Amino acid sequence: MIELKSISVAFESGKALLKDVDLAVRRGETFVIIGSSGIGKSVLLKVTASLIKPNSGQVLIDGKDINSISRIEKAETLQKMGMLFQKNALFDSFTVADNLRFPLRERTSLSEQEISEKVKLFLQYVGLSHAENLFPDEISGGMQKRVGIARALILNPQIILYDDPTAGLDPITSKLIIELIIKLNKEFGTTVMAITNDMNRAFQMADRIGLIVGNTLFVTGSVEETKNHNDQRVQKFIHGQGMQDA
Repeated sequence: MIELKSISVAFESGKALLKDVDLAVRRGETFVIIGSSGIGKSVLLKVTASLIKPNSGQVLIDGKDINSISRIEKAETLQKMGMLFQKNALFDSFTVADNLRFPLRERTSLSEQEISEKVKLFLQYVGLSHAENLFPDEISGGMQKRVGIARALILNPQIILYDDPTAGLDPITSKLIIELIIKLNKEFGTTVMAITNDMNRAFQMADRIGLIVGNTLFVTGSVEETKNHNDQRVQKFIHGQGMQDA
């Protein structure tokens, strides 16, 4: 469903952030990317979402290279994708319900009644029916995250990209958010790429895991394969020992 081939991204200075990254994510799979802060996890996610164009390499979504096809084909291909940004990217001046209405109005031909019905349905999915008329600054961080998840899913995408979905949340709320993501992924049958620095949450949600180290992505395998991996770089990271000597 997602294939990255020899992806390289460099700073304006020419220094490589990512170099020759290869990844294939199967349809219906949840692939979680881990790695130190500032090492390029979010950049790789944004490359996949076509928000950043790589210096070289290919991004294939369902077999189509999104940087080589026509603008119309690209728009149609990107319609298959939804994204939850790290800081949720909610419109502060919109109510919770209007944050969900916005993409439906922009990208579908649904009537206002159909939009309202779909918004109510997705608010039920994330347990926020009571908050539809509240504004983002009137709800908690965990509730904002749930609004972001509902908005990412409301166009029924085949692929969801989660940029650190539990950032800034306490451990209990983080666990509940991942449980919600897993439940909705199963319900909608989505293919998922997610990034996190929280190994508990990575282990909770992943089918497979990859570690960004040395400018590239090192696929470590399933949760059990990752926990028992014989590469010291993997063991140091998952046990919070840092990568300085890796």
